[in-house]
Amino acid sequence: MIMVWNGIPGELSNGGHRMHYLLGTYNRMRYVPKFLTEKYDPHDIYVISSDYNRTLQSAYSQLKGLYPPDNTRTLN
Repeated sequence: MIMVWNGIPGELSNGGHRMHYLLGTYNRMRYVPKFLTEKYDPHDIYVISSDYNRTLQSAYSQLKGLYPPDNTRTLN
């Protein structure tokens, strides 16, 4: 079964973005500063994803929760 969000099959829904963002904030509370630095450092994080837009969006949303934009450099 293919889910359709905003008329585009296979895209991450707004709820999906929010869930991944919240997971990132949870991981921030759990792993910063024990295992990760307070500010984003590309040497600390390595993300692997398939080449589907929804998985890239999921990873990006989680990183935004882990390293909020007001506390980071631009995530590439």
